[in-house]
Amino acid sequence: MYVDVVLELPVDSAFTYCLENVNRAENALYRRVEVPFRKGTKRGVIIRAFHDKPSFEVKSVSAILDEAPLFGEETLELANWIKDFYLCSLGEALFTILPREIKEKKDIIPVKKTVDLLELNDEQELAVSRVVETIEKQEHKAFLLYGITGSGKTEVYRHIAAHCRKLGKTSIILVPEIALTPQTVKRFAEIFGERIAVIHSRLNPREKLYHWKRIRNQEVDIILGARSAVFAPVPHPGCIIIDEEHEASYKASDTPKYNARQAAFYLAAKNKIPLVLGSATPQIESFYHAESGRLELLTLKKRFAKEQMTDVRIINMTGEKGVFHPELIKKVLERINKGEQTILFLNRRGFVPYVSCNSCGESVKCSHCSVSLTYHKNKNALICHQCSSAVRVPSRCPVCHSEELNFIGAGTEKIEDLLAAAFPQARIKRMDFDTTRGKKGHEKLLDSLGKGEIVVLVGTQMVSKGLHLPNVTVVGVIDADIALNLPEFRAGERVFSLLLQVSGRAGRGDIKGEVIIQTRNPASYVIDYAAKSDYKNFYEKEKEIRRETGFPPFSRIVRLVLRGTDERMVEEKLRQAVLAVGAGSGVELLGPAECPLSKLNKYYRRHVILRGADIKPLLIYAKKYKDYFISDSSVYLEIDPDPFSML
Repeated sequence: MYVDVVLELPVDSAFTYCLENVNRAENALYRRVEVPFRKGTKRGVIIRAFHDKPSFEVKSVSAILDEAPLFGEETLELANWIKDFYLCSLGEALFTILPREIKEKKDIIPVKKTVDLLELNDEQELAVSRVVETIEKQEHKAFLLYGITGSGKTEVYRHIAAHCRKLGKTSIILVPEIALTPQTVKRFAEIFGERIAVIHSRLNPREKLYHWKRIRNQEVDIILGARSAVFAPVPHPGCIIIDEEHEASYKASDTPKYNARQAAFYLAAKNKIPLVLGSATPQIESFYHAESGRLELLTLKKRFAKEQMTDVRIINMTGEKGVFHPELIKKVLERINKGEQTILFLNRRGFVPYVSCNSCGESVKCSHCSVSLTYHKNKNALICHQCSSAVRVPSRCPVCHSEELNFIGAGTEKIEDLLAAAFPQARIKRMDFDTTRGKKGHEKLLDSLGKGEIVVLVGTQMVSKGLHLPNVTVVGVIDADIALNLPEFRAGERVFSLLLQVSGRAGRGDIKGEVIIQTRNPASYVIDYAAKSDYKNFYEKEKEIRRETGFPPFSRIVRLVLRGTDERMVEEKLRQAVLAVGAGSGVELLGPAECPLSKLNKYYRRHVILRGADIKPLLIYAKKYKDYFISDSSVYLEIDPDPFSML
């Protein structure tokens, strides 16, 4: 027997091998294998088996790694869709979907005593009934569940999933942050017990394989997880739900640069099931499509249960010397004395973001990336937040050799230190990438917070969404405007979403919450509308800006980034490619230009943007650029359809 095997390589062809000397050759299709390749071995996946001897010499498969087929025809179809839309190889697509481990390890689901579903209000009932009606009719329909923070979107998801279970179908529920997964698992375990599978990047490979096989064997009713959970091999899907659908974390940063949202649209349409996109701050594109009727809009305007709307204040920090305004310190102290909890949000980790020279004004930059290094006090090092390289703190300026170095700004590590000094009686903890690296890092912090052991939590965007903590009564936002001036068309949308989401963490219990937003740009429409929780007016303003500038939802975009180790060569080769390939009918070409992050991980970067009304001609021309560079090993072309980041 002979087989065609695809490898995790950026090549479009499969490789043919012989199965004569391998046990379990029968039914080898869709199993992973180990094969000789060049001077070593590689793992691959069998996608075709046949008996006719090839006309060329073939090597033998070294080992079949799976006892039974790991996936079916539907997964291969999904991989081919990823290959065609994101312009990657079939092997890259398949290995994005499949687990990588051979032996599974049981992952224990924390199960609480089963409880009844909560009673819904009229808005929630209507939303559930519309989705359930679609499930029962076995129709595909996409819904936008637009609900203010605290409106009970999770309870809507639980009711929809319960209806799916009654019909013998499985629900896929995606959340944007790993930090949200433990809390979400507990909410659903109350209803579904152990019949839950969890898929996210903090699971080790054996645990991922364990859940993958449980799903294939129809042992679960609910699949919960981050981006990659959308690829779960569900035999009888009933519904796909994407919570916080606006989040950039649903978009992969590595090849293939897939978007779980787009994959969910493809899978929901293919399986004739509903897709529910939930958010308090929907993507501008999503709300635009709801206005045009492509999505059915379901609205939740009421706060669920006893939750009340919060009081929000904007404080102008222009001229203020300290990190905290006195009003914020006063509010935190009041809540500490009352036994209540506070969350302080700053979307910047480390101790200080810049070390600069008093003499020449230059900041200390990463030698591999075009960014300033961040000082981390507890490691006594300057760390690059792009490539993670670390160096000692210099005694002199690397440019002019002056000894006058300044540590400028504040990150979450510094905020934690300042709070500890201001409130020595309070237990203060930090929640960011540095404090949650371990597998249970998020869960331990959230458990401690839920038990009231943490009085003040300082954190990055991890603390901004999805957390239901009734005793948190004050939220403070430090430097609300730090991301407003990024050279990206989504910058305002991201800041608005973060501010609205983090504000929603306060006042989720019986006590009315307070939010204080510190900013040096109080006149910004983004901050003004966020403080008023006014998504509709923000949407109208942002929509008009997008219309004037020609960005989505009034166009589609494919971003092409060329990178290499020789800056001049990268620039010249992209210029030559633009002259040779150009852009055809329905394709507007922007660039070539230097990327905002012009150097990353030792590679120099230049990009062009393909823009048009329809994605198809953009992908056709992106493929032409891919073919132009395919034989050039001195540079690498990244292709990003519908990019979330333009950096």
